[in-house]
Amino acid sequence: KKGYTHLTYEKRVQIKKMLEDDISPVNIAEKIGVSSSTVYREIKRNTDNKDSYSPVKSQNRYQNNCNMQKRMI
Repeated sequence: KKGYTHLTYEKRVQIKKMLEDDISPVNIAEKIGVSSSTVYREIKRNTDNKDSYSPVKSQNRYQNNCNMQKRMI
């Protein structure tokens, strides 16, 4: 069984570039070595009203969530 790992900023940038090249989430997942559900979830959570995926906003959200978890402990 694979362990859970967070997407890196570099992988988020790769997702953005491949989406711009009209590569499907399933193929993106294969190319960056993660589950297709991870890519679908990442796109769904971090796409703005203009239907644009932002790796910067996604990474900021991730870091804010990490900081919130540390404060709760």
